Amino acid sequence: MLPSDAIANASNTRLLIALNLSDTSRFVNDVFINPANRYLGFNTNLADIEVQPNNIRHPDMSEYIGLSAISHSFDGWNFFSRSIEALLNGDISSCIHFAYYAELRSVMGIMASEGIGIFNQKHMYYDRNQNPQLFHGPTHKIADDLINDWANSRLRKENIFRTIQLNSYNLKDWIIATGRSATGAYAGSLIKDWFSNWSIDLRLKADQGLRNENSYNPHFTLNPVDLSSAIDKLLKIWKGLEPQTANRFPDLDMHLSRLAFEGLFTKATGKAPSEPEYKVWLTDVFNQIGEPIKQQLFEFLLREVAPDDHIIIIEASRDLHNHRLNMTDPLPMICRAFLLLRFSTGAANLLMEDSGVKMENLKFWWEDIATKIGILGSKPSGIDTTDLYVDVQESVNSIEADKASITSVYEANILSYPDLHNLKQFQRVCFWGLGL
Repeated sequence: MLPSDAIANASNTRLLIALNLSDTSRFVNDVFINPANRYLGFNTNLADIEVQPNNIRHPDMSEYIGLSAISHSFDGWNFFSRSIEALLNGDISSCIHFAYYAELRSVMGIMASEGIGIFNQKHMYYDRNQNPQLFHGPTHKIADDLINDWANSRLRKENIFRTIQLNSYNLKDWIIATGRSATGAYAGSLIKDWFSNWSIDLRLKADQGLRNENSYNPHFTLNPVDLSSAIDKLLKIWKGLEPQTANRFPDLDMHLSRLAFEGLFTKATGKAPSEPEYKVWLTDVFNQIGEPIKQQLFEFLLREVAPDDHIIIIEASRDLHNHRLNMTDPLPMICRAFLLLRFSTGAANLLMEDSGVKMENLKFWWEDIATKIGILGSKPSGIDTTDLYVDVQESVNSIEADKASITSVYEANILSYPDLHNLKQFQRVCFWGLGL
């Protein structure tokens, strides 16, 4: 069995059943995972899938993989936060180390949402008949193979389109309004194009190489961080992350949707979006979905407003022809990790929605973590996850007022440590991104 077989045949039906049971029997009692789950803990018995595949305890395994989609998402954002912390502390090597593991965890989360469990040397997925299938290979290579096959499979894109919101509709609805199927060839190639432009599908292995170099080799020199540039870009990223109740990534989703529309138009007509025909085509799409064209969104999609791509998208592709750029400026790798985490978090949210999980039942889970890592002072907090942006917004405003004085790590620690600490806490994005 190959990773491509997993991408072609995996089903998350068993996971949906398991998560619904978790919600009704455990989440409501402030328990995240069954303490008696056979695969939980240090001695996880995951060796069962290696030596006794016919004896896998599937209620436990489906619970384990289903909940891992949520857990991998948080762990990925946690690694991402450590990566930002290392960057602001002038430590590029550690930054690269943590950014790579943020990428890896996001891939593992995406796969878990599809019904695929990535473990050690042996891995498994549930097929459409809810039967387990095994495949083999080292964890890092399997993750790289799976994300490549996933990016090349048009049948796996529909769920990703469902996670991207634009006004009251998801991107799948908008694609259908163009007259195309969300699983058709044109739509299916969109994410593959995105990943190629951002170098995600081609670079996970290369990023692992950078991680190996920085994690295992001696560092005879320490490359300096351009802290002024890093802080400026970090502020821009945070300013575009303010969540809304109906859409947890409104700014980024608008930019992703614009790229999708432009890509679909070009594939369908062979013409560039700068041609006059694009406005006519876009007008028809708005009419089909029932949205008025006299709104800022229409102007945005025509690039009459905010014509530049999102900073995360721009940065993610900046090292496309020189991957070692990350050794002195790891923002491209950081932004690739962010994009993967956005998809992983959206996939986990969709998995919970499809299983019927009541998001308020997981309030105990995120508040417990947020208290332990210092985002909250106590629990229960009495706030929504979207309220977690307020602290960041205040810190952004404070740092912007003082950033001309922050030109070194030393000055950052002396002048702005509390505010910079808030800017490192991207775990906040996980909590509101999951829709909790």
